[in-house]
Amino acid sequence: MKTWDTQQLAPRHRFGYWRDVLCEAFTALDSRPNDRTDAGSVVTLHELAEVNAADLASFSQLVVRGRDEIRRRADEYFFANLQLEGACRVEQDGRRMLAEPGSFYLVDTTRPYALGFEQTFRTLSFRFPHHQLMPLLGHDPRRLTATRVDTSSALGGFAIQNMTGAMRCAPQATPATARVLADTLARLIGASVAPDPAQLPDAARAQVRDAFHASIVRHVLDRCADPALSVARVAAHFRVSVRYVHEVFAAQPASFAQTVLEQRLRHAAHLLSRDAAVSVGDAADRTGFGDASYFARAFRRRFGCTPRDWRNRGKA
Repeated sequence: MKTWDTQQLAPRHRFGYWRDVLCEAFTALDSRPNDRTDAGSVVTLHELAEVNAADLASFSQLVVRGRDEIRRRADEYFFANLQLEGACRVEQDGRRMLAEPGSFYLVDTTRPYALGFEQTFRTLSFRFPHHQLMPLLGHDPRRLTATRVDTSSALGGFAIQNMTGAMRCAPQATPATARVLADTLARLIGASVAPDPAQLPDAARAQVRDAFHASIVRHVLDRCADPALSVARVAAHFRVSVRYVHEVFAAQPASFAQTVLEQRLRHAAHLLSRDAAVSVGDAADRTGFGDASYFARAFRRRFGCTPRDWRNRGKA
């Protein structure tokens, strides 16, 4: 991990140092401040295998990678930048878009681009080598730069969750974990910006399905108390078809219904063992079982004893 913090410098030295930081942490860039009231900038950089993951907070400015910068340092990277605070006006390949908090976009260092930050901002920036992301972007990646991706699409939401999750995991990631994080993130970003994710290679589609499955399991666990939880409601929440949800679970050991039952039973067992005041009926109600007798039968099949016996073990 590396950190650069201009706030430790005298104000008159901050901007010159900041321009050097941009080039060292990202690529050859030019920064043009919108005013001279620079309150300081902080960059924290992690390495996830070949991917650089940076948490960046800075001031209002225009960041440019023009032809001079490309000649000076001919890097071949894609940046996937997730806006957390403030807004950014992005321009590349003849397109302009506004990245607001909760959205991300791609830029390609082999061609000029401009990033206009109109106020102080915070961004998570992931730098991918061309060879890692290019195969996931179809035949013409120029169509995909400077386009907004957000949670209005299921894949966009998965990619954003994984971008923030990867940044949280980065400080403790082993080399093997870092490789998995980087590869998964590349495939999710590729799938979310590509015009037709169905055309992704088989391995990439499998990574997307696995990430989708993990998100659904978390969603089920958070809502297992709802007796109306159903595959149709989950599909509507993630803005996908019921058929696609079933396809995702077809590649897993347990079906959607089996997964819901397992999560409910685990949660019920946790409630009964944690709090002796929780009755069997309370546990059934709080985990979405509408029928107490069905709950008792399912619990016994899963744990080999009745819910009451399980609770009494916790009292012993």
